[in-house]
Amino acid sequence: MLVHDLIYFVLTSPSLLVVTSMPTSILDAFELQVLIYILKLPGIIICYRYFMLPYILAENPGVTADRVFEICMKTMDCEIPDTALLMFTLLGWVMLGNSF
Repeated sequence: MLVHDLIYFVLTSPSLLVVTSMPTSILDAFELQVLIYILKLPGIIICYRYFMLPYILAENPGVTADRVFEICMKTMDCEIPDTALLMFTLLGWVMLGNSF
């Protein structure tokens, strides 16, 4: 659940951008929203890159941190889109479980 919580935090956290003035038009507001989401995208990708970290640590408790990160990146090398698809397919079950 750590990755789910981290993704939720990244998607719902206030932006790190400092806005000095309010947008003057709808187009400026739209550009600001697009910029905020573009800046959050790398954080989401990093969350998926280290998705297997707890499982690798559970299987290999004596491994160094550098080696664990290396194994994580090799494990999730081409699997990030598949993992994201899996998370989105399970989103309905998570919403159903949280509704009761």
